[in-house]
Amino acid sequence: MEPTPIPKEIQQVEKVAEDVPEKEETEIQKNINIEMIQTQLEEIESPKKDVLVYKKSPIETKIFSSVLAKLTGSIDSVNSVDELKAKLDENKYKVVLFDKEISSIEPNEMAELIKETPAVMFVDPITKIEDEDRALFNSVLPNVINKKQLEELVQKFI
Repeated sequence: MEPTPIPKEIQQVEKVAEDVPEKEETEIQKNINIEMIQTQLEEIESPKKDVLVYKKSPIETKIFSSVLAKLTGSIDSVNSVDELKAKLDENKYKVVLFDKEISSIEPNEMAELIKETPAVMFVDPITKIEDEDRALFNSVLPNVINKKQLEELVQKFI
């Protein structure tokens, strides 16, 4: 039994298909793929910690850190803007807690440092907060907070 001959129309389609070059990645597609890979590598290389705490006084920082240590073991605390910058460069955090009253930095500068990390700014209850400042952070809360409220707040982010 002889094989059935392939009709001329199909032979012509197959010949045209052979002449079509394979799809090449465009430069934009290559850049997007490279950026996605770099982002994934950064996430693997820089594991996320839970909380970074920067309060206006070292004792407040210590209190917050102690309370939160019972909730999560992944807490960093800092006592200066330079330490804050270093920690943010070294690690990724699920949330950053800080006081607006830190005299050496304005809210917009803090938002720029923190970038895309969720952040909670604590303010003196009598301080008026501008809407622009409020919009920079996930939450703006009075700095009068009890242990239970602090735990519930952080639990939303971790």
